[in-house]
Amino acid sequence: MTRLLAPDAFGVMAIASAIQIMVTLLSDIGLHQAIVQSSRGAERDFLRTAWTVQILRGALIWLVCSLLAIGLAVANSVGWITSHSVYADTRLPGVVVATSLTAVILGFQSMKSIAHNRRLEMKHLTIMEIIGSMVGLCVAAGVGFITGSVWSFVSGVIASALATTIISHIWLSGDSDRFGWEPAALAELRRFGKWAFLSSASMAFSMNGDRFLLGLWLSPAALGNYSLAANLATLTEGIGNRLFTSLFFPALSEAARSGHRRFISVYFRMRWLTDAGFVWMAGLLFSAGPSIVSIMYDPRYAPAGAMLQYLSFGLLFNRYNLTGNAYLAIGKPNYVAAMNYLQLASLFILVPVLFYTYGVTGAVIGIAFHRCPVILLILVFNRKHSLNNIKLEFAAFGFWLVGYVSGLAAPYALNIWHQYRPVLHFGA
Repeated sequence: MTRLLAPDAFGVMAIASAIQIMVTLLSDIGLHQAIVQSSRGAERDFLRTAWTVQILRGALIWLVCSLLAIGLAVANSVGWITSHSVYADTRLPGVVVATSLTAVILGFQSMKSIAHNRRLEMKHLTIMEIIGSMVGLCVAAGVGFITGSVWSFVSGVIASALATTIISHIWLSGDSDRFGWEPAALAELRRFGKWAFLSSASMAFSMNGDRFLLGLWLSPAALGNYSLAANLATLTEGIGNRLFTSLFFPALSEAARSGHRRFISVYFRMRWLTDAGFVWMAGLLFSAGPSIVSIMYDPRYAPAGAMLQYLSFGLLFNRYNLTGNAYLAIGKPNYVAAMNYLQLASLFILVPVLFYTYGVTGAVIGIAFHRCPVILLILVFNRKHSLNNIKLEFAAFGFWLVGYVSGLAAPYALNIWHQYRPVLHFGA
C-alpha cells in the first residue's frame, strides 16, 4: 500500500481510525469480557440480550462519528483549524463517516464467535479473521491500484467487516442469533460494564492521544510517517493483545475459578513467554529500525526509521498488557481503570512538554516512555495478589540485549537487498 499511496493518505487514515477507536472505546461496556467471564455466558437468553446491545452500540458509534465529522467540516470551513494540520484536510470528514460504518456492520457479528472464544475453540475464529483480513487487503489493493486515493483504505475495512460478519453467521457452529432483552442479563452486563466503561474511556484517549496531539502539529505526510513507524513498533503489541484477549484471558479466567494458586502458576508461565517476546523485539527494533524501514518502503518514508527506534521502547511497557487481563480475570476491572487514567494523564502532560522543548523527536520519545508511572502502580496492585516477580523484571534486560544483537544483522540484509532487489513500479 505504501507503493500505491503517498504518505499523506496514511496520515488522514490515522486520524479517521483514531476517531472511530476513541468513540468505540468510549461506548465500551466490556461485552466480550463479560460473556467470557460470566457463569451465564453460554445461556441463550444472555447471548441474545448481548447481541441486541452490541447492535445498538454499533449504530451509536456510527452516529457519534458522523456528528464529529460534521463538526470537523464546519470548524474547517470557518477557519478554526490550522491550515497545515491533518484536521484541515478536506478528505477527513467523509473518510470518518464512511470508515465508521464498520461499527454498524460488526455490530451484527454473531455471538457464536464470542462463545467459541469462551470455550477456547480458536481454529474457526482464526480462519475467519484471516479470511476477513485477506478480503480487506485485496479490496484495498485493488481500489488503491485504480484510484491511488485514501478511499482504498475505506473500501478495504468495510469489505473486511462484511466478510467477517457474514462468515460468523454462516460458518461458526451454535445457536442462531435472535433479538433479546432479558432484564437479569442487562443488569449483569451493566454491573460489569460500569468499570469496563471507566477503563475504556481513559484507554480511548491514551491509545489514540498520540495521533490526536501530533495531528495538531504535523502535516498529513509527517503524521503518515509517524503512523507507519507506530504500526511497525506496535505490531508485536497487536499480536500480543490478540493472544491476551482471545487465548490468555479465557485461560486466566478459568484458572481464577479453579483457585488462586493455579491462577498464579498460569499467570507467571504466560509472563515469561510474553516478556521474552516483547523485550526481544524492542531490542531488535532499536538496532534495526532504520534498516527495516529502508528495506520495506521507498525513500518517501525514510523519516519513519528514526521514529521506529524511539517507539521501540514502548514495547518494554506494553508487555504489562497481560497483567491488565489478569486483573480482569480475578474481577478487578477497577485496577485496569486506574492504570489507564494514570497512563492518560502521563501522555497528555509529557508529550506536549517534550514537543515544545525538543520538537517532534521529543514528542516521539514522550510517547514511547509515557507509561513509566503505570509500572509503579502495577507493582502495588501485584503485591496485593502475589503477582510480583523481581527475577522476571530483571531478566527483561537480558532479552533486550539479545534482541539488540539480533538486529545488528539488519545492515547486512540491507546490502543484500540493494544488490538483488527487482525494480518494481506500481501505479502512476
